[in-house]
Amino acid sequence: MVYKKRLLNIILSFLIVVSLFHIVYHFAVFGTGFSGFYEKGISGLAVSKFPLGEELRENYQSTSLISKLTIAAEWSLVVVIILFIFIKNKAEMKKEVSEIKTPQKYRKTEKSTELDLFYNILKEKKHLRLSTVAKIFKVSKDIALEWAKTLEYGNLATIEYPRVGDPEIILNED
Repeated sequence: MVYKKRLLNIILSFLIVVSLFHIVYHFAVFGTGFSGFYEKGISGLAVSKFPLGEELRENYQSTSLISKLTIAAEWSLVVVIILFIFIKNKAEMKKEVSEIKTPQKYRKTEKSTELDLFYNILKEKKHLRLSTVAKIFKVSKDIALEWAKTLEYGNLATIEYPRVGDPEIILNED
């Protein structure tokens, strides 16, 4: 599961970098079309003593349809992947919360604290999202993060911060 998330993060990061590079190149050569904002791209002797993009602009008087479609496809794919990750994270969080809230074995006793209960849940589940912990115990994410940092300080758990989504608390198994 963690491997799939990392792979998805790498693919998304790569796609965003390629899309940004392509759109910057596109704006530098063909311009934005907005008056006063690189309307006709970077040209003339404004950047250096070489007229950048003039040769390309002479060969292609306007932006090609393929270039426009490529930019639209790249950004559409980025948006779809981000929405997919967001929806998947929400569904997984709801599933985690419903699994933990139903069993009676996760009830607090007189001699236990919420941190003890959190650690017991973590021992069984092996990993939890920070937002799941906050929702289960009805506390803010800051308090849940402090609890996770307490477990991390005691070398009982590790907090992982993915590029996309909430931090995850992972049980340290010795």
